[in-house]
Amino acid sequence: MTAKMHLTSDTPEGEADECSRMAERFHQTGHVHVPVDFDGVARAYVFALVPNFSMHSFSAALEPLRIANQLAGQALFHWETRSVDGKPVQASNGLSLSSDGTFTDLPKGAVVLACSGDNAQMHTPKPLSDWLRWAWRRGHIVGGVCTGAHALCQAGLLSDHSFTLHWECQPSFSELYPDLPLDPAAFVVDRRIVTSGGGVASTDLMLHLIQKEFGRNLRYAVADMCLQLHVRGPQDMQRSAVAKAFGLQNPKLIRAIEFVQANLQGGFNVDDWAEHLAISRRQLERLFKAHTGVTPKSFAQNLRLEHAYSLLVGTDLTLVEVAEATGFSSGNFSKVFKHRFGVQPRQLTRQIG
Repeated sequence: MTAKMHLTSDTPEGEADECSRMAERFHQTGHVHVPVDFDGVARAYVFALVPNFSMHSFSAALEPLRIANQLAGQALFHWETRSVDGKPVQASNGLSLSSDGTFTDLPKGAVVLACSGDNAQMHTPKPLSDWLRWAWRRGHIVGGVCTGAHALCQAGLLSDHSFTLHWECQPSFSELYPDLPLDPAAFVVDRRIVTSGGGVASTDLMLHLIQKEFGRNLRYAVADMCLQLHVRGPQDMQRSAVAKAFGLQNPKLIRAIEFVQANLQGGFNVDDWAEHLAISRRQLERLFKAHTGVTPKSFAQNLRLEHAYSLLVGTDLTLVEVAEATGFSSGNFSKVFKHRFGVQPRQLTRQIG
């Protein structure tokens, strides 16, 4: 499905009708116009919908394309959705989105994006991974938004490409695939593999791709229409720095938290922690009490338990493997986990599955 712009008197009547329908669907008029020198075929974007996909990530990727068409006054892009059976797909918010077809042939030069959400490993159908690999081998740009990297991974496309996915799912993904070059950036463009962490990072990715095809003026005009005041680049992170993430400004406390985050699996103790920071244990305890309201030991244990939670819901690791990956002994893991979250780890696994 391609849209040819700038019709001439030589255009066949049937083709002219089709182009008129495409123009009506894929671009609207607005009050602001950005001149774009373009007299070609609109770029196709194909969104492959995985059950439980993130509607936020999907719409944040789609809307910049629509706005670009509106600002240019012509269809620079067109888009469609696909699903494994051609039927509507339910998003994580409970709403369903219609599908334009199945995982079959693609428009020439199409960009194919897998749209996923929570539990992507479980929901990603094998036909999607096969289709992405097929598209890649035929020269298409392929990618994923939110947790779409799971589909790319299953397709065997990530071993020599940098990529990203939503920060919440990065710990569990790294446990499953420790040798893959996961990048914590908001979005990553590595040759013909494009990925974003989802949410507004999907817009950042699309703005980058729009600029690549049509220049900075259109990119920043689309960003303004999206009220995207800060246009992030590939070097920007998904999450704020530790100081902002925890609402903290004390340099020693920031270093202390970074030390814990880097040693979630380790069996370090508070004395080792204090020695690493070149302060006394008493100073470390006062620091945490003053700024977080809990002891260093409690703070570290909470971080490790949160990591364990993400591994339980995002991977197929056993309870013993999760306990080992987060520095707990198998004997006390269930007890401290239930105390923190109110459920046994096994119960949580059954509820999620």
